[in-house]
Amino acid sequence: MSISTNDSRWVLPNLSAALKWCKKRNSQGLGCTLDVLGENVRAEKDATTAIDIYLDCAKELHNQNLDGGVAVKLSSLGSSFDKILGRKNLLQIFKGTEQYNINLELDMEGKPMVEYTIQTAQELVDMGYHVTVALQAYLNRTVDDLKNALEHDITVRLVKGAYLGDIEDFVEIQGRFKSIAKHLILSGRHFSIGTHDPELIAWVKSNAVDQKELIEFGFLKGLADNTKLASVKAGWQVAEYVPFGADSRAYITRREHYLNELKQLSRRVVD
Repeated sequence: MSISTNDSRWVLPNLSAALKWCKKRNSQGLGCTLDVLGENVRAEKDATTAIDIYLDCAKELHNQNLDGGVAVKLSSLGSSFDKILGRKNLLQIFKGTEQYNINLELDMEGKPMVEYTIQTAQELVDMGYHVTVALQAYLNRTVDDLKNALEHDITVRLVKGAYLGDIEDFVEIQGRFKSIAKHLILSGRHFSIGTHDPELIAWVKSNAVDQKELIEFGFLKGLADNTKLASVKAGWQVAEYVPFGADSRAYITRREHYLNELKQLSRRVVD
């Protein structure tokens, strides 16, 4: 699908545009994580194409000396129809990007992919790779997944969750998010927080004011622009997730659904 002017709030059309945007954000003190759009591929050739795109992302971030990483969706590598193939393709990406010193994050998807993603991250760490994994507060299993991540030196990015979780109550999810974030703060390990909830952002900042070097706030392109810049000015580490690619409909639909849900709950995102 073509990307309309309205869609460009959320996504960029190609890698060149994403790199240009990343350079701009770097000049403002923000890091970037490039998010290659495209998920649940059903053909091996499409999974192979995704490998090349991820490798190009890491190579160009390195060559242009940009402060950025890459978020990898396992379902874009064929894991939805062949988990062995997906893991093989992911390992090829990690091997290919070793020379670039670029952080690779395993983006968490729907519930059917969670166990597989956690196991894959653990295997990569056992091979000596540094791995970041997104954990979703709305899943019952996340407390155990957090313990496993800390035990195996997996870096955590904590999010609420954008698919279907085990709980839907907004306040309960907030409570779980705070509880998990507290464990991460007490662990003394570097981690990332991905939320646009003003209450949660304020809570984390007030409970970790002396640990700014350990926490990175991750925000999406199209949201919280004032908060991003204010947080950088206040000394916090901030990264912006920058999605790009033509296969943008599923991603944009999730963003719009998220904002509609907040509106129905009389909630808002940070400015």
